[in-house]
Amino acid sequence: MTKNINGIKSHRKTTGYLQVSAKKHLEAAMHYQEGNHEKAVQSAIVAHPNFNLVYKAQRKDMNQHAIDG
Repeated sequence: MTKNINGIKSHRKTTGYLQVSAKKHLEAAMHYQEGNHEKAVQSAIVAHPNFNLVYKAQRKDMNQHAIDG
């Protein structure tokens, strides 16, 4: 059961990072569309580290699945 709880926490953590990244990428697109490139870049800069956290969280989860079988 503990493995299951850890898996749930891991997936929720990954989802949170994805949501922040997606929100900031959508903001960047909106700013680009409005011609405000400075704000677009700022939004993209905020999105990038969250996307990297998604990658790290997924990699950790996949490694745990490999260990658990």
